Amino acid sequence: MTTRRRAHARGVGLSVLLTLLAGALHARDGSWSEAFHLSDLDGAVGGLTSWNGGAGTRLVAVGGFRSAGPVLANHVAVWDGTCSSALGGGIPWEPAAPVCAASGADGAGPALFVGALFALDGGLPRADVARWDGGAWSALGPATAPGTDLAVAALAVVGRAVYAGGAFALAGGRPSAHLGRWSP
Repeated sequence: MTTRRRAHARGVGLSVLLTLLAGALHARDGSWSEAFHLSDLDGAVGGLTSWNGGAGTRLVAVGGFRSAGPVLANHVAVWDGTCSSALGGGIPWEPAAPVCAASGADGAGPALFVGALFALDGGLPRADVARWDGGAWSALGPATAPGTDLAVAALAVVGRAVYAGGAFALAGGRPSAHLGRWSP
């Protein structure tokens, strides 16, 4: 896919997200919507992003919540414009740390990335950036060079590269002054 097509696709995705948000958050009279179902979260939201894993663009929220209404979300909730749902069992996140999300295509297809300080339970390595491919969570990079040494607080996907920012000094075992880049 050419750079121009990727930029257009991202623009279309952003346009769809803004349309979803405008409809959900902004009522016709200029007030906040009471019908926005992700507002049923039982904790704070640390990050929002749009993600299209093939079923249309959805709003993804990550943060200190365990449930989205009656759904056990474990820190990751997806809203499709009508209702919220969990995503792959969520993530094992340390609640005192920041959490963030970004989406994009990293060469292996569309993916959702979550940056956090992960707990060691749940089978997910303490990678600090996890990748959701639509079916499973995985760490970025090999087990010998896991993520960052401290929490990731910001993520962006530019082209095929994933950029992470935070309080860390190491990314993938290499010196990195608070900003790291991972590419496939």
